[in-house]
Amino acid sequence: MTPLTQPLLSTALPCWVIGHRGAAARCPENTLPAFLTARDAGACMIELDVQQSTDGELFIFHDDTLERLCREEAQVASLTWEALSTKVIGHWHGQALKIPRLAEVFDALQRSVFLPREFTAGTRARCDSSARVAPQP
Repeated sequence: MTPLTQPLLSTALPCWVIGHRGAAARCPENTLPAFLTARDAGACMIELDVQQSTDGELFIFHDDTLERLCREEAQVASLTWEALSTKVIGHWHGQALKIPRLAEVFDALQRSVFLPREFTAGTRARCDSSARVAPQP
């Protein structure tokens, strides 16, 4: 795997490689392949976007609507996890990729990178995730 680095100016400050939405330049953004590719290429932190479905499931998706990735006008904050879980958001090596749950990301990465979570869209006011966001020991 080619490291996710580029030449930097000489500095005494340490720099971290951070995968924005995973390795979004190489894989569909905010997907398990994007997160795993970023980690395997040397990212020590992966930024991801967490939202909450109407039935309380925490999932990874950046936009307010499905329009850009799924070509649907639906607001993601208005959908159940059952509806969201069927949406194809990209393809990787011929395989359709669907919206991942936050728990799936924790399971896949096994605490191998830092995961700062950004709660996006209309979910900030109702996203009570204090007990649910922390990975289980």
